Amino acid sequence: MAVVHAQKAIIDKENDKVPAADVSGELRRALGAVMVLLFAYFASCLMIVCMSVYAVAWNIGNRRSLQREADRVAALRASGHLTEHEKGALGAGEGA
Repeated sequence: MAVVHAQKAIIDKENDKVPAADVSGELRRALGAVMVLLFAYFASCLMIVCMSVYAVAWNIGNRRSLQREADRVAALRASGHLTEHEKGALGAGEGA
C-alpha cells in the first residue's frame, strides 16, 4: 500500500507564521517539465532530420531505378525485341 506523505504546517504560536514550503519539490517538478519539453523538441528535430535523409535516399533510389528501366527499354529497342506497337507498354511513361 502506498504511503502518502503530507506536509504538516506547524504554526508558530508567537508570530502566527507558517514556515516556508519546501522549494526543492517545486524546482524538481519545474525542471522535470522543462527536461520533458526539451526531450520532445530534440526528438522531433531528430525525426525531421531522419525523414529528410530517408526522402533523399528514396529519390536517389527512384532515379537509379528509372535510369535502369530506360536503359533496359533502350537495349530492347536496339536488339529489335521492342516494336513500335509495344512502345507504350514498355516505354516507361512515353506516350501510348
